[in-house]
Amino acid sequence: MARKVFYKDIILFLKYFVFLGTCLISKVIVILEPIFGLGHYRLIDEVIEHNDFKFEKIFDDANSYKKYWISLMLYLIKMGIMVSGVWVIHKITKATVNLGIEMDKMTNLNYNVIQYIFLIPGIIIGILFVVLVHVKFAPTSYIIKDNEDIQIGEVIQTNFSLMNKKGIVSLLNIYSLNIIIIVIWGVLGYLLIDFTYTHFDFIILSIVKILVSFVLVRILVEKVLAAKISSVLLIEDLLIAHGNSLENEEEIDETQKELIALFESLPNKTTIYKNDKGEEL
Repeated sequence: MARKVFYKDIILFLKYFVFLGTCLISKVIVILEPIFGLGHYRLIDEVIEHNDFKFEKIFDDANSYKKYWISLMLYLIKMGIMVSGVWVIHKITKATVNLGIEMDKMTNLNYNVIQYIFLIPGIIIGILFVVLVHVKFAPTSYIIKDNEDIQIGEVIQTNFSLMNKKGIVSLLNIYSLNIIIIVIWGVLGYLLIDFTYTHFDFIILSIVKILVSFVLVRILVEKVLAAKISSVLLIEDLLIAHGNSLENEEEIDETQKELIALFESLPNKTTIYKNDKGEEL
């Protein structure tokens, strides 16, 4: 869908490119993040329904003080978890690397192999932790977007119900697929530039660099939009399944209440059975 939309209208591509740039800035300016976080999901809804979006419509949620405040609090909670977790991982990795340095000194190896054996897993664990926290909190803005009166506790409870093992794996698959495609295009672009550098003059090389840069930017923006659209469709499916589950639970509760009421309404009689000798059983 993202490719179809961008090929249809180059202006839409430019508008979304500008929007992504402002979204990146909003990640640093914390007070702006809720506006663009909610607006991004509103934008995706517009693209899914109309294959286009208007800037004046995607920021409607900024008029709601409650939505803004809850979104800001959840963003700060997410960032707090990320920073705390990365700090702990950093301290553990630093301690193990120092141990590796001492072990390297005891060996005759020319390279500091052992310290890198401790360092690389620490970096990988840190990156995975940040990604998992981001994925775990991914649906929060979408949940807030269409619920004016929702409380922050309800958002967290609904979010964690959606982002169970299946939800996390599905969302990670969406992100991973698009990242792999971007990486493949990046590698191909690098190889093309390297080939041009060794076989052609400066003018041809400059033209190839410009063309490759344009293609890579377009692929990057397209895949970001594609990942966002896929994640919204996934979250909608998860919300529907979650709503059906809640309805089933309510029906079960009502049935249990009816059965309890039925038993309580029965007359409280005790039947006494006796054997042939007249003794009570």
